[in-house]
Parts: sequence; C-alpha cells; structure tokens
Amino acid sequence: MSVFPQKQRVPTSKCLTCGKGWIEFESFCFFLSRERHTWSESRVDCQNRGGDLAILDQDRVKNFLSQKSKDLYWIGLNRSPSGVWAWVDGSALGKSNWSKEPGQADCVYMDGEGDQSWRTSKCSYVSFYICQKNR
Repeated sequence: MSVFPQKQRVPTSKCLTCGKGWIEFESFCFFLSRERHTWSESRVDCQNRGGDLAILDQDRVKNFLSQKSKDLYWIGLNRSPSGVWAWVDGSALGKSNWSKEPGQADCVYMDGEGDQSWRTSKCSYVSFYICQKNR
C-alpha cells in the first residue's frame, strides 16, 4: 500500500483575520494610526474601519498596547457633559491608569510610558489614535 506524504499545512497569517494594518491580541484587533486627528475625527476614522476608539478596561489589553505604543494615542475614554468618565461603548470607567489626577480636559490619551499612562487633553488637539474591533 502506498501512502502519500502528508502535506504541511500552510499557516495563515493572524493579521489577515483582522485586516491589513491591524494587530491581533486575544479576541480583539487593534489599529495604531500613523495619522493624527482630533479625538472626534479619530473616532470617526475608527468607525469607518469597522471599530471604535480602543477600550482599555482589561489589564492584559492595557499591558499589550503599552508595549506596542510608544507615542501619544487617543483612546476611547472621555468625560460626559455630566462629568462622568465613560468608554465609547457607554460603559463606566472602572479601574483607571491615570498618570496623575485628570485635569479639566475631557478626552484621554495614552502616553505609552508604563502602567500609569493616561492623561487628559483638550479634544481639539491632534494625536495618533488606537482603534479596536472584535476579531
């Protein structure tokens, strides 16, 4: 009896699961922009890519993105008109990573400098941004 040799499986690229330019982590896909926009413009661009600004409510995700991002990036956290911090999906802020007490500005960026890396800024400033979507 002749047996054909088993063909090797060709590994599929994980980044294709998320799409070109996205990085995969656990059940999420992240896009680190190379363009700078205001917080609102950044959110619109993320939505046009099929996601939204990143929600960093899990320590594993925060740690992963802190290692990947060494610049200043908008994330999906801002202060509502009533003064409450909330994520773009409407969930309340749980554990935070403020580098110092939040200032008067209403939008949040991550500075990529260690565990306590969130700071507030005026939403009209331009910065890089991180988009997130489910795999």
